[in-house]
Amino acid sequence: MYILGENNSVKMPKARFYLKKPNVDGECLIILKYTYKIAKTFKKSESRRLTYYTDFYIDPTQWNKRQQRLKSSFTHPQNELINQRLDELALLVRTIWIKYVNEHRAYELTTRQFK
Repeated sequence: MYILGENNSVKMPKARFYLKKPNVDGECLIILKYTYKIAKTFKKSESRRLTYYTDFYIDPTQWNKRQQRLKSSFTHPQNELINQRLDELALLVRTIWIKYVNEHRAYELTTRQFK
């Protein structure tokens, strides 16, 4: 998806989810990373990355790396709830970014402003 900037179109950033290294219990924390560009000058841009640590610790064998979501499982019914929350987080960061770009007509959103 693309949104239109003042002088050009900008590709919509996408939220990505990753697993942190396992803790002593063998569970991994799910991390959201959102990389987006900010305008430095008219022709140059710079990438910024928002990293958000969720409260979800999971068994890494339950993680689908390609889909960046938990595998569906009848033995782990909370997986669907966690996946739903991950979808909500992805939508939230996307909405914040779009709102900022549309209101300010600029791409200078800092990670501090994002949080």
